[in-house]
Amino acid sequence: MFVDDAAGTHFDFEDTLPKEHPRTEKKLEICQDFQRGRCRFGDTCPQRHIISAYRTVQTKVCKHWLRGACVNGDNCLYLHEYDNRYVPQCAFFERVGECTNPECPFLHTRPNESLPECAAYRRGFCPMGPSCRLRHVKRESACPYYLAGFCPLGPRCPLGHPIQERYDRDAVSKRILAKMIVERADDPTFNRSATCYRAGCFDPGHLAPDCPGPQHSVLHKALGEIQEPGQPIGTLENGGRGSGGASHRRCFLCDEEGHTMKDCPTNTHRNQHRSGGGGGPGAPQGNSSGAGIANRRRLRREGGAGVGGGPIGGGGTGFGGGGGRRRPGRDQG
Repeated sequence: MFVDDAAGTHFDFEDTLPKEHPRTEKKLEICQDFQRGRCRFGDTCPQRHIISAYRTVQTKVCKHWLRGACVNGDNCLYLHEYDNRYVPQCAFFERVGECTNPECPFLHTRPNESLPECAAYRRGFCPMGPSCRLRHVKRESACPYYLAGFCPLGPRCPLGHPIQERYDRDAVSKRILAKMIVERADDPTFNRSATCYRAGCFDPGHLAPDCPGPQHSVLHKALGEIQEPGQPIGTLENGGRGSGGASHRRCFLCDEEGHTMKDCPTNTHRNQHRSGGGGGPGAPQGNSSGAGIANRRRLRREGGAGVGGGPIGGGGTGFGGGGGRRRPGRDQG
């Protein structure tokens, strides 16, 4: 049977039809000019035309797009791509514990699987035990060669290679994000779905172009002052300093806690310099205090370069030899 597909057929009315503009692939950024009602690019704008307080789209897959019923198209505030990291959880599976839909497009995860892994348990011991709020993942016994320093099998080793970390970056980042959401709830510049990937920052709430700098990174500061295993979790709420204060400082001179080397009582040289170096009445000029040196400089400016080094009125040779100016009213002989 012969079938004509009419591939090369051209109709006369096709010349009168309006030409379709090429579709522009939308970026994740939201057009800020459209928020003010003056975007000059119109439909060809590469950014999304959405009325929103955020600068980028939310890192969550659109639940209406998963069902094929999203009417916003490319200008949707949520992602139109299937990504397991950002797919919302199934409401029935989360509440009831099972889902009867065999073709459910939503994510099915247990509540325990969403918890971050306990870094202390991964190192080998968690002092919180069964009451720990983090997830304890049981692995094979640790490789003795890896603990000794080197395992010849590398990643092919059937035993466990524990990671020596004092923290879990994802867990700390989630805690900081939860704190920022409460503190900056009224800040329109705060984007809870954005993460800065600039080297040294990795803070949630902004992108790399809006990063104030790695020196202002809250995550970097928290990881540098992270609590030890078993320490209360409230350390981040106190700015990452913890409750130890000065008791965590250790002197490298006497190896005692509670002070630093500059305040060490055994640092006799520094303490002698602070107290003046013993500039008493009979002390030589080389050990004079800072106040004595200042007084001699003042007398030299007032009385010239020949102020005597002995008692006042003496004709001894001063700083300038014997050419000094004598005091009025004194014996000139």
